[in-house]
Amino acid sequence: MPVYKYKDFTSAEEALWEEKVDSSYLKRLDELYELKNYLHHIDYPKGIYKFVTLEDLNRFDENIIIKNALNGKIQ
Repeated sequence: MPVYKYKDFTSAEEALWEEKVDSSYLKRLDELYELKNYLHHIDYPKGIYKFVTLEDLNRFDENIIIKNALNGKIQ
């Protein structure tokens, strides 16, 4: 595996981008997201929720994650 040297972080980040976006790349990306959803699927209750603060939202999300984990829905 070759070793590359970069002058700054921007050029190192740019080197990570895929240059050829074709159907096989999009298929691999789709499979990756399917795997992510399979491994970390969270069932949120239906409805629209209003939160006053971000702390309230974070507390709600934590409770949903805990309930899903206790029910065996998160692997």
